[in-house]
Amino acid sequence: HKMTTTNYLSTGQAHHARGDYLAAFEAWQNGASADDLDCMWKIFDFLYLDGELDFEDPAPILAYAELAAANDATRAWVLGEYYLFDGERYCEVESDAEKGLAWLTAAAQLNPSLFATKLGDLFAEGKYLKADMVQALHWWEAAAQVDGGAAYFLSQRYQKGQFVAKDTQRALHWMQHGAHLGQVSCMNQLASAYAMGEQIEKDETLAIFWWEKAAKLEISFAYKLAEIFLAGKLIKKNDQKAIEWFQVAAKAGHTVSIQKLERLGIKIEKP
Repeated sequence: HKMTTTNYLSTGQAHHARGDYLAAFEAWQNGASADDLDCMWKIFDFLYLDGELDFEDPAPILAYAELAAANDATRAWVLGEYYLFDGERYCEVESDAEKGLAWLTAAAQLNPSLFATKLGDLFAEGKYLKADMVQALHWWEAAAQVDGGAAYFLSQRYQKGQFVAKDTQRALHWMQHGAHLGQVSCMNQLASAYAMGEQIEKDETLAIFWWEKAAKLEISFAYKLAEIFLAGKLIKKNDQKAIEWFQVAAKAGHTVSIQKLERLGIKIEKP
């Protein structure tokens, strides 16, 4: 029976698991000859990059890797790191900053939520790429446009003046953007800003709105909101609302909330 590329891949994986790297190479090489991108990548990632086989001329292996990484963000990032520093570190080949940057850029463009922040960090650190804060900020913002966590970290950078000039309005902008993307820490900070009138007009209704959204996503914020209602310092005291949010947290197993309710004479069945 003629082997399919899937057979080549799985056969190579079986050989590799047994430590027979030459047999794995033969199977994956056959798959690569049949244009199987996964087989191409296995040869680069498992056999070459991990040093399991010695290749006198890595050029054909790198050609495979580049074909396999062309439309795959994770592979593109790994290949970019290889050209930038891993090749020199593990395979005793000279680094190639230009090729490295090209592949890291491709990865960040293919999946900005996963790799754009990392690329920005490399530009900010200036260790493997020439330090360039314009490029760093460009990629941080690309990530922050689509990822709430990246928006939160960019907001914090502006808030604290880390790597960028301190700018409370830019911090607020990315805090709001992250909140709209569903990032709970951004929601919490935005609620606090509305409650205290910091950087934005005081608005108790919007403060409660964002705290409640955060509380529905993460139990710790349900407990926090209960305490806020109970204290009545940041927003108007509301004991009934406090009990409701303690109950939400308690039903999810939040121990302190259960204890608070028990002191109020309210029993909650532990999950």
